[in-house]
Amino acid sequence: MQGEVAAEAGLLETAERGRGAEDIAANAVALEDAYGLHLAGRNTSLSAARTRELLLGYLAAEIGRDLGQA
Repeated sequence: MQGEVAAEAGLLETAERGRGAEDIAANAVALEDAYGLHLAGRNTSLSAARTRELLLGYLAAEIGRDLGQA
């Protein structure tokens, strides 16, 4: 997980809004992993499209930038 966090943090270096890029990246990796478990477990309350929307929404709110359909 530490390597994933470092990779995500590198992408967020310019996007600090109260929290450091490393904290935002760690949360993004944890959310991605958690959503992945829901999808792998065939949880019908969350679709792949919805989990993507939720993760991008979190990141957009944290960095103050619209990520669109990134």
